[in-house]
Amino acid sequence: MAIKKSKHLADIVHKQIEVVVSVEKKLKKGDKIYSEGDTLQNFYIVQSGKVSLYIERGGQKTEVDQPLIGHVIGEQGVFGFPRQAFNAEALSEVRVVEMPVEPLRMVFDKSPAPYKMFVKALGDELRRLRGVIRSLKLEQDNMPCPPRFIPRLCAILTLVGRQIGKPPVVDTSIPAYKREEEAKKNPHFKDTDLILSFHTLKIYTARMFLESHQRMQSFCELLGKLGYLHLQYEKNEDTEQMELQEIRILDSQTVELFGEFFQHNYFKAGKSEVIIADKTAIQLARAFCELSKDVEPDRNGVVKLDYKKLMADIKTQFYIDLKEIHIGLLEKKGLYVKRQTLDEVVYVSFDRFEWLSTFKFWQIIQEIDRWNQIGFVNVNEDLNEVKAQGPAKCGGCGAEIKAESKFCSECGFKIAA
Repeated sequence: MAIKKSKHLADIVHKQIEVVVSVEKKLKKGDKIYSEGDTLQNFYIVQSGKVSLYIERGGQKTEVDQPLIGHVIGEQGVFGFPRQAFNAEALSEVRVVEMPVEPLRMVFDKSPAPYKMFVKALGDELRRLRGVIRSLKLEQDNMPCPPRFIPRLCAILTLVGRQIGKPPVVDTSIPAYKREEEAKKNPHFKDTDLILSFHTLKIYTARMFLESHQRMQSFCELLGKLGYLHLQYEKNEDTEQMELQEIRILDSQTVELFGEFFQHNYFKAGKSEVIIADKTAIQLARAFCELSKDVEPDRNGVVKLDYKKLMADIKTQFYIDLKEIHIGLLEKKGLYVKRQTLDEVVYVSFDRFEWLSTFKFWQIIQEIDRWNQIGFVNVNEDLNEVKAQGPAKCGGCGAEIKAESKFCSECGFKIAA
């Protein structure tokens, strides 16, 4: 009886396989087969050429595997995991056979239980091993602050600050006029700030969260440079070196929101463009925010500016000749403006809070990029240097160049990025 049942199942499987229609595809170098996060209705068998399976985080590609000829990719949909964990791209001229998932999944579902267990175990093992390889590849990143650690640093700082940090204590023994003078010297200090010993933060960072306290100190110095923290140093009597003793958290909300923003866009497939620091986009976002700071927003937080005047002010103060390509660049990164004509005057309106928040986040990302490039946080660098210097000059002939230019219009000299 069992033999007859197995034969009946084999006949069903054979009939299902017969209806599977395969299509051969030829791909050029650089062609995408599928992207991370895609829900596939097909899987692919590599017939020739090289294929790369990789993840992309913050604009950086990390290769996980190169399937050999005859290997299958995108096959996890057969086992109920249609959403892809990797991007698949042709590294050379590639030939693949595309086959639909559904008929094969039906074959799998109707197969005898021992066969199903065996095949599913192989599929699960392949998925697990690729996950292990991905983790190992990411762990090999030797930058001072790899992107995947950024949300963790933000979380540690805000969590420890809120749990252990103390509000500033008013010293009543100091005369009131002295306190007022001190407040004028530090107008950004507030009663809602949090005071935190760096020694305490260092202990929690290393022992509770298994994070490098050196990286945390550099991150705090970076946030101090941007004005979100105030750092107090004292001289060590033994080493005669200035050491970080105390942190005053001035704006924990921005640090927390940045961590949320970065982790959402870093770990979600297809969102990395938003967290790539573009110099022109940052300057434009800064220009829009600064030129609208005195404009009263409506009940939805939207501000409205005269477009013609805005273009003139951006050109005069920020040395950018605002064009459609700039608006497109900002929209590509998630910042949108609405244009409308009233009484023959063109106005642009935008959510200033969203723009200001995004500008702050991009500024932090830009500083982290510089930290990774030079190996340390340059706390002595002037953040207003670009605006103060005026328009950029060509290194070849000294002519004025536009912010978005790649070559000098006068002599053709290539402008450094």
